[in-house]
Amino acid sequence: MAENQILAPKAIHDDGLSNYCVNGKVIGYILKVYLNYYRSLELSCIEKLALTVDGKAVDSHNITFCINGKRFMISQLKDLFAEYWSLETPAELIVMSPTGLSKGDHEVTFTLILRVPYIIPGHTIDTMWKDFKNQEFWRWDNSGTMTVTVLEK
Repeated sequence: MAENQILAPKAIHDDGLSNYCVNGKVIGYILKVYLNYYRSLELSCIEKLALTVDGKAVDSHNITFCINGKRFMISQLKDLFAEYWSLETPAELIVMSPTGLSKGDHEVTFTLILRVPYIIPGHTIDTMWKDFKNQEFWRWDNSGTMTVTVLEK
């Protein structure tokens, strides 16, 4: 469980769910998500990213994280120290699913746990650097659940 959890109503955008088509064929769906924090962070700060749609967990191997014109697998995020997610920029999660989503309402839970790289709980500025590599960093729960509507199949 994260040390700090907030209600993240803007983690999922109201109109951020649509089917993903290639050559006129639905091959999945896209969810627009936002970073609900006070500043931009490196993608390597993402400790957990998960998605549940209509009560069914989505396999992370079926999710592509898209931001800044680039696409990444969830497993790659931990190594992206020079790629930033800004507050104003939505990330798109492309989920490969042969049927996409039906038209209508869908309950979406977006789980995003962030590691805050500059806050180490229980330390002062004088003590936090002594054993830096073994420190436990502060976590921020950016998760949210929302009913989102797919307007067309």
